[in-house]
Amino acid sequence: MSSREMSNNDIKKEEAATPKSSYSKSQWYQLRELARSIKPAEESAGELRNQIEKRVEVRRKKFQIEAEIQSKDVHMEILVETIEILKQRLKELNCRKDELIKKINIADGKLTHLKHDINHLEKEIFETKSEFISSVTRFTKIKEELYLRRRLMINELLNIFKFNIGVKFSLLNHNVMPIKPCSCGILDFIHEYQHLPTIKCLVNHPEQDIISAINALVHLLISLGEILGYVYRFELSHHGLYSTVYNTFTNETIKLTDVFSKGNRDKFITGYSLINKNIAQLRCDVGLSTKNERTLLNVHELLCYLGSNIKKESGAKERCAINDPFNLVATTKFNFDL
Repeated sequence: MSSREMSNNDIKKEEAATPKSSYSKSQWYQLRELARSIKPAEESAGELRNQIEKRVEVRRKKFQIEAEIQSKDVHMEILVETIEILKQRLKELNCRKDELIKKINIADGKLTHLKHDINHLEKEIFETKSEFISSVTRFTKIKEELYLRRRLMINELLNIFKFNIGVKFSLLNHNVMPIKPCSCGILDFIHEYQHLPTIKCLVNHPEQDIISAINALVHLLISLGEILGYVYRFELSHHGLYSTVYNTFTNETIKLTDVFSKGNRDKFITGYSLINKNIAQLRCDVGLSTKNERTLLNVHELLCYLGSNIKKESGAKERCAINDPFNLVATTKFNFDL
Protein backbone atom coordinates (compact mmCIF):
# COMPACT_ATOMS: atom_id res chain seq x y z
CA MET A 1 0.00 0.00 0.00
CA SER A 2 1.44 3.43 -1.00
CA SER A 3 1.73 6.48 1.21
CA ARG A 4 -0.78 8.32 -0.92
CA GLU A 5 -3.41 5.74 -0.39
CA MET A 6 -2.66 5.75 3.31
CA SER A 7 -3.13 9.55 3.44
CA ASN A 8 -6.42 9.35 1.58
CA ASN A 9 -7.63 6.71 4.00
CA ASP A 10 -6.64 8.88 6.93
CA ILE A 11 -8.52 11.80 5.48
CA LYS A 12 -11.59 9.69 4.99
CA LYS A 13 -11.41 8.51 8.58
CA GLU A 14 -11.07 12.02 9.86
CA GLU A 15 -13.99 13.07 7.79
CA ALA A 16 -16.02 10.19 9.12
CA ALA A 17 -14.98 10.88 12.70
CA THR A 18 -15.64 14.59 12.63
CA PRO A 19 -18.73 16.15 11.54
CA LYS A 20 -18.58 17.54 8.12
CA SER A 21 -17.78 21.22 7.88
CA SER A 22 -17.20 23.42 5.00
CA TYR A 23 -13.65 24.35 4.07
CA SER A 24 -12.52 27.35 2.23
CA LYS A 25 -10.59 27.27 -0.98
CA SER A 26 -7.41 28.33 0.71
CA GLN A 27 -7.76 25.60 3.26
CA TRP A 28 -8.19 23.05 0.52
CA TYR A 29 -5.14 24.46 -1.13
CA GLN A 30 -3.11 24.11 2.06
CA LEU A 31 -4.36 20.61 2.57
CA ARG A 32 -3.35 19.71 -0.95
CA GLU A 33 0.12 21.13 -0.42
CA LEU A 34 0.42 19.34 2.85
CA ALA A 35 -0.54 16.07 1.21
CA ARG A 36 1.96 16.73 -1.52
CA SER A 37 4.76 17.39 1.03
CA ILE A 38 3.96 14.20 2.94
CA LYS A 39 4.91 12.01 -0.01
CA PRO A 40 8.64 12.92 -0.14
CA ALA A 41 8.81 12.63 3.62
CA GLU A 42 7.35 9.17 3.40
CA GLU A 43 9.84 8.29 0.65
CA SER A 44 12.76 9.62 2.69
CA ALA A 45 11.46 7.73 5.73
CA GLY A 46 11.25 4.55 3.64
CA GLU A 47 14.77 5.10 2.43
CA LEU A 48 15.96 5.64 5.99
CA ARG A 49 14.12 2.52 7.06
CA ASN A 50 15.79 0.56 4.25
CA GLN A 51 19.19 1.94 5.20
CA ILE A 52 18.57 1.03 8.81
CA GLU A 53 17.49 -2.47 7.82
CA LYS A 54 20.60 -2.81 5.65
CA ARG A 55 22.79 -1.60 8.49
CA VAL A 56 21.09 -4.02 10.83
CA GLU A 57 21.64 -6.84 8.33
CA VAL A 58 25.26 -5.82 7.88
CA ARG A 59 25.75 -5.68 11.66
CA ARG A 60 24.07 -9.08 12.03
CA LYS A 61 26.35 -10.52 9.36
CA LYS A 62 29.29 -8.85 11.07
CA PHE A 63 28.40 -10.48 14.38
CA GLN A 64 27.94 -13.82 12.58
CA ILE A 65 31.31 -13.46 10.86
CA GLU A 66 32.95 -12.49 14.16
CA ALA A 67 31.44 -15.59 15.79
CA GLU A 68 32.71 -17.73 12.94
CA ILE A 69 36.11 -16.09 13.24
CA GLN A 70 36.16 -16.78 16.97
CA SER A 71 35.19 -20.41 16.40
CA LYS A 72 37.84 -20.69 13.73
CA ASP A 73 40.35 -19.10 16.08
CA VAL A 74 39.46 -21.68 18.74
CA HIS A 75 39.71 -24.44 16.17
CA MET A 76 43.02 -22.99 15.02
CA GLU A 77 44.32 -22.97 18.59
CA ILE A 78 43.25 -26.61 18.96
CA LEU A 79 45.01 -27.42 15.70
CA VAL A 80 48.11 -25.56 16.89
CA GLU A 81 48.11 -27.53 20.17
CA THR A 82 47.60 -30.75 18.23
CA ILE A 83 50.48 -29.82 15.94
CA GLU A 84 52.68 -29.10 18.96
CA ILE A 85 51.75 -32.47 20.48
CA LEU A 86 52.46 -34.16 17.16
CA LYS A 87 55.77 -32.32 16.93
CA GLN A 88 56.65 -33.52 20.43
CA ARG A 89 55.69 -37.08 19.56
CA LEU A 90 57.64 -36.82 16.34
CA LYS A 91 60.62 -35.59 18.33
CA GLU A 92 60.27 -38.50 20.74
CA LEU A 93 59.93 -40.90 17.83
CA ASN A 94 63.06 -39.44 16.27
CA CYS A 95 64.89 -39.91 19.58
CA ARG A 96 63.67 -43.49 19.77
CA LYS A 97 64.67 -44.00 16.16
CA ASP A 98 68.15 -42.69 16.93
CA GLU A 99 68.37 -44.96 19.97
CA LEU A 100 67.20 -47.93 17.92
CA ILE A 101 69.71 -47.10 15.21
CA LYS A 102 72.44 -46.94 17.86
CA LYS A 103 71.31 -50.24 19.34
CA ILE A 104 71.15 -51.79 15.87
CA ASN A 105 74.66 -50.54 15.16
CA ILE A 106 75.86 -51.91 18.49
CA ALA A 107 74.09 -55.22 17.79
CA ASP A 108 75.63 -55.33 14.32
CA GLY A 109 79.03 -54.72 15.87
CA LYS A 110 78.45 -57.46 18.42
CA LEU A 111 77.14 -59.77 15.71
CA THR A 112 80.21 -59.11 13.60
CA HIS A 113 82.40 -59.73 16.64
CA LEU A 114 80.48 -62.91 17.43
CA LYS A 115 80.81 -64.10 13.84
CA HIS A 116 84.52 -63.44 14.06
CA ASP A 117 84.69 -65.33 17.36
CA ILE A 118 82.61 -68.17 15.92
CA ASN A 119 84.88 -68.44 12.91
CA HIS A 120 87.88 -68.39 15.23
CA LEU A 121 86.29 -71.04 17.46
CA GLU A 122 85.37 -73.18 14.47
CA LYS A 123 88.95 -72.95 13.32
CA GLU A 124 90.19 -73.88 16.78
CA ILE A 125 87.64 -76.70 17.00
CA PHE A 126 88.75 -78.02 13.63
CA GLU A 127 92.39 -77.84 14.67
CA THR A 128 91.61 -79.39 18.06
CA LYS A 129 89.54 -82.11 16.41
CA SER A 130 92.36 -82.84 14.00
CA GLU A 131 94.83 -82.99 16.88
CA PHE A 132 92.39 -85.11 18.86
CA ILE A 133 91.89 -87.52 15.98
CA SER A 134 95.64 -87.79 15.49
CA SER A 135 96.02 -88.29 19.25
CA VAL A 136 93.33 -90.97 19.23
CA THR A 137 95.03 -92.63 16.28
CA ARG A 138 98.32 -92.50 18.14
CA PHE A 139 96.61 -93.69 21.32
CA THR A 140 94.97 -96.56 19.43
CA LYS A 141 98.33 -97.53 18.01
CA ILE A 142 99.93 -97.35 21.45
CA LYS A 143 97.03 -99.31 22.91
CA GLU A 144 97.46 -101.98 20.26
CA GLU A 145 101.16 -102.10 21.06
CA LEU A 146 100.35 -102.29 24.76
CA TYR A 147 97.91 -105.14 24.19
CA LEU A 148 100.51 -106.97 22.15
CA ARG A 149 103.20 -106.27 24.74
CA ARG A 150 100.97 -107.51 27.56
CA ARG A 151 100.12 -110.59 25.58
CA LEU A 152 103.78 -111.29 24.94
CA MET A 153 104.68 -110.70 28.61
CA ILE A 154 101.90 -113.05 29.74
CA ASN A 155 103.16 -115.67 27.34
CA GLU A 156 106.61 -115.08 28.81
CA LEU A 157 105.15 -115.76 32.26
CA LEU A 158 103.88 -119.09 30.97
CA ASN A 159 107.35 -119.87 29.68
CA ILE A 160 109.04 -118.75 32.91
CA PHE A 161 106.83 -120.54 35.41
CA LYS A 162 106.24 -123.60 33.19
CA PHE A 163 102.96 -125.06 34.31
CA ASN A 164 102.31 -128.75 34.13
CA ILE A 165 98.60 -129.28 34.72
CA GLY A 166 96.51 -132.40 35.11
CA VAL A 167 99.36 -134.89 35.10
CA LYS A 168 99.00 -138.41 36.38
CA PHE A 169 101.85 -139.74 38.47
CA SER A 170 102.25 -142.74 36.20
CA LEU A 171 103.09 -140.47 33.27
CA LEU A 172 105.68 -138.41 35.13
CA ASN A 173 109.42 -138.64 34.64
CA HIS A 174 110.42 -140.69 37.66
CA ASN A 175 113.85 -139.08 37.67
CA VAL A 176 112.12 -135.82 38.69
CA MET A 177 109.68 -137.40 41.17
CA PRO A 178 110.67 -141.03 41.89
CA ILE A 179 108.09 -141.45 44.67
CA LYS A 180 104.52 -140.10 44.68
CA PRO A 181 104.46 -137.57 47.54
CA CYS A 182 100.70 -137.53 48.08
CA SER A 183 97.42 -139.22 47.32
CA CYS A 184 96.23 -136.67 44.72
CA GLY A 185 94.85 -138.37 41.64
CA ILE A 186 95.79 -135.50 39.33
CA LEU A 187 98.88 -133.39 39.94
CA ASP A 188 99.34 -129.71 39.09
CA PHE A 189 102.89 -128.35 38.91
CA ILE A 190 104.50 -124.94 38.71
CA HIS A 191 108.14 -124.66 37.64
CA GLU A 192 107.58 -128.12 36.13
CA TYR A 193 108.09 -130.00 39.38
CA GLN A 194 106.70 -127.91 42.28
CA HIS A 195 103.37 -129.49 43.15
CA LEU A 196 100.73 -127.30 44.83
CA PRO A 197 97.73 -129.19 46.22
CA THR A 198 94.31 -127.73 46.95
CA ILE A 199 93.42 -126.50 50.44
CA LYS A 200 91.56 -129.71 51.19
CA CYS A 201 94.56 -131.88 50.23
CA LEU A 202 97.39 -130.24 52.16
CA VAL A 203 97.88 -133.27 54.37
CA ASN A 204 100.58 -135.78 53.37
CA HIS A 205 102.43 -133.19 51.28
CA PRO A 206 105.99 -132.05 51.99
CA GLU A 207 105.86 -128.68 53.71
CA GLN A 208 108.86 -127.33 51.81
CA ASP A 209 107.30 -128.22 48.45
CA ILE A 210 104.04 -126.48 49.41
CA ILE A 211 105.87 -123.34 50.59
CA SER A 212 108.05 -123.28 47.48
CA ALA A 213 105.07 -123.73 45.14
CA ILE A 214 102.84 -121.17 46.88
CA ASN A 215 105.66 -118.59 46.93
CA ALA A 216 106.19 -119.16 43.21
CA LEU A 217 102.44 -118.66 42.76
CA VAL A 218 102.56 -115.39 44.73
CA HIS A 219 105.48 -114.23 42.59
CA LEU A 220 103.50 -115.08 39.45
CA LEU A 221 100.36 -113.25 40.62
CA ILE A 222 102.34 -110.13 41.56
CA SER A 223 104.04 -110.12 38.14
CA LEU A 224 100.68 -110.58 36.42
CA GLY A 225 99.20 -107.69 38.42
CA GLU A 226 102.11 -105.45 37.38
CA ILE A 227 101.61 -106.36 33.72
CA LEU A 228 97.87 -105.72 33.79
CA GLY A 229 98.00 -102.74 36.13
CA TYR A 230 95.70 -104.67 38.40
CA VAL A 231 95.27 -104.29 42.17
CA TYR A 232 94.17 -107.33 44.14
CA ARG A 233 91.67 -107.17 46.94
CA PHE A 234 94.12 -108.87 49.26
CA GLU A 235 97.60 -107.41 48.85
CA LEU A 236 100.42 -109.85 48.09
CA SER A 237 104.09 -109.47 48.93
CA HIS A 238 106.92 -111.71 47.69
CA HIS A 239 110.08 -112.13 49.75
CA GLY A 240 111.58 -115.34 48.44
CA LEU A 241 110.19 -118.15 50.61
CA TYR A 242 108.64 -115.68 53.04
CA SER A 243 105.76 -114.27 51.01
CA THR A 244 102.77 -112.68 52.74
CA VAL A 245 99.14 -111.83 52.03
CA TYR A 246 97.26 -108.99 53.72
CA ASN A 247 93.82 -109.77 55.13
CA THR A 248 91.71 -106.63 54.70
CA PHE A 249 88.97 -108.04 56.93
CA THR A 250 91.17 -108.35 60.01
CA ASN A 251 93.97 -105.95 58.96
CA GLU A 252 96.46 -108.76 59.48
CA THR A 253 99.50 -109.71 57.41
CA ILE A 254 99.65 -113.51 57.06
CA LYS A 255 102.97 -115.23 56.41
CA LEU A 256 102.80 -118.14 53.98
CA THR A 257 105.12 -120.38 56.03
CA ASP A 258 104.78 -123.07 58.69
CA VAL A 259 102.09 -125.01 56.90
CA PHE A 260 101.56 -127.64 59.56
CA SER A 261 102.54 -125.87 62.80
CA LYS A 262 99.77 -125.59 65.37
CA GLY A 263 100.13 -121.84 65.77
CA ASN A 264 100.21 -121.00 62.06
CA ARG A 265 98.26 -123.78 60.30
CA ASP A 266 94.92 -121.93 60.38
CA LYS A 267 96.57 -118.69 59.29
CA PHE A 268 98.26 -120.46 56.37
CA ILE A 269 94.94 -121.93 55.24
CA THR A 270 93.36 -118.47 55.54
CA GLY A 271 96.19 -116.93 53.48
CA TYR A 272 95.87 -119.67 50.87
CA SER A 273 92.11 -119.05 50.62
CA LEU A 274 92.75 -115.31 50.20
CA ILE A 275 95.09 -116.09 47.30
CA ASN A 276 92.33 -118.20 45.74
CA LYS A 277 89.93 -115.28 46.19
CA ASN A 278 92.37 -112.98 44.40
CA ILE A 279 92.54 -115.45 41.53
CA ALA A 280 88.75 -115.78 41.41
CA GLN A 281 88.44 -112.00 41.49
CA LEU A 282 90.77 -111.56 38.52
CA ARG A 283 89.08 -114.35 36.60
CA CYS A 284 85.69 -112.76 37.22
CA ASP A 285 86.95 -109.36 36.10
CA VAL A 286 88.10 -110.75 32.76
CA GLY A 287 84.90 -112.74 32.27
CA LEU A 288 85.84 -116.19 33.52
CA SER A 289 83.94 -118.12 36.14
CA THR A 290 85.76 -120.10 38.84
CA LYS A 291 84.22 -123.46 39.67
CA ASN A 292 87.28 -125.65 40.16
CA GLU A 293 89.19 -125.76 43.45
CA ARG A 294 92.53 -126.51 41.78
CA THR A 295 94.50 -123.29 42.18
CA LEU A 296 97.20 -123.87 39.56
CA LEU A 297 94.60 -125.04 37.03
CA ASN A 298 92.65 -121.81 37.51
CA VAL A 299 95.80 -119.69 37.16
CA HIS A 300 97.01 -121.58 34.09
CA GLU A 301 93.61 -121.27 32.43
CA LEU A 302 93.58 -117.54 33.20
CA LEU A 303 97.05 -117.01 31.71
CA CYS A 304 96.17 -118.96 28.58
CA TYR A 305 93.01 -116.91 28.17
CA LEU A 306 94.79 -113.58 28.64
CA GLY A 307 97.73 -114.60 26.49
CA SER A 308 95.50 -115.47 23.56
CA ASN A 309 92.64 -113.00 24.07
CA ILE A 310 94.04 -109.99 25.89
CA LYS A 311 92.28 -107.56 23.56
CA LYS A 312 88.67 -107.01 24.50
CA GLU A 313 85.82 -106.38 22.12
CA SER A 314 84.69 -102.77 21.65
CA GLY A 315 82.15 -101.61 24.17
CA ALA A 316 82.91 -104.39 26.66
CA LYS A 317 83.38 -103.61 30.33
CA GLU A 318 86.53 -104.51 32.16
CA ARG A 319 86.51 -104.68 35.92
CA CYS A 320 89.56 -103.23 37.56
CA ALA A 321 89.36 -103.70 41.31
CA ILE A 322 91.34 -101.15 43.27
CA ASN A 323 90.78 -102.33 46.82
CA ASP A 324 87.24 -103.13 45.70
CA PRO A 325 86.30 -106.07 43.47
CA PHE A 326 83.14 -104.30 42.32
CA ASN A 327 84.76 -101.11 41.03
CA LEU A 328 84.00 -101.03 37.31
CA VAL A 329 86.06 -99.13 34.76
CA ALA A 330 84.50 -99.04 31.31
CA THR A 331 86.67 -99.54 28.26
CA THR A 332 85.15 -96.97 25.95
CA LYS A 333 84.94 -97.12 22.20
CA PHE A 334 85.56 -93.86 20.32
CA ASN A 335 83.50 -93.06 17.22
CA PHE A 336 84.42 -90.00 15.22
CA ASP A 337 82.56 -88.32 12.36
CA LEU A 338 85.09 -86.74 10.08
